[in-house]
Amino acid sequence: MKKVFLVALMLVGITTFAQDKRMKGEKLTTEQRVEKRTNQLKTDLSLNDKQTADIKSLMSKNAAKHDAKRTEMKAIKEKNRSEMKANMAKEQEAMKGEMKKILNADQYAKWEQQNDDRKAKMTEKFQERKAKRQELKDK
Repeated sequence: MKKVFLVALMLVGITTFAQDKRMKGEKLTTEQRVEKRTNQLKTDLSLNDKQTADIKSLMSKNAAKHDAKRTEMKAIKEKNRSEMKANMAKEQEAMKGEMKKILNADQYAKWEQQNDDRKAKMTEKFQERKAKRQELKDK
């Protein structure tokens, strides 16, 4: 009986610790996010040093653009959403073109798959948050 209780207690402790760590959600600076993503791509796509440097500079430029856009969006909330989506689509296509120049065909295909997976995860999380908000609203 003591062993079962001890195992249950350890399980609860581990679960609580894991959730606390996940809930904190570290806020990274733009440079830290770029560095983290570049290192991740270097590992995942087996990039050489030149490719890594090119991607890091490209991502730094994009991060600066995104930060400026985020500030702009906060300042101008009534801007037409469809226009913003069209602009974002153009920027994504430009990013894809640049990545295609830097990466070889296998690396590019893997990178695109990672982007698709990331978009799917983001959409899923968004839907979950939306459902939770709706539940709270209904109460």
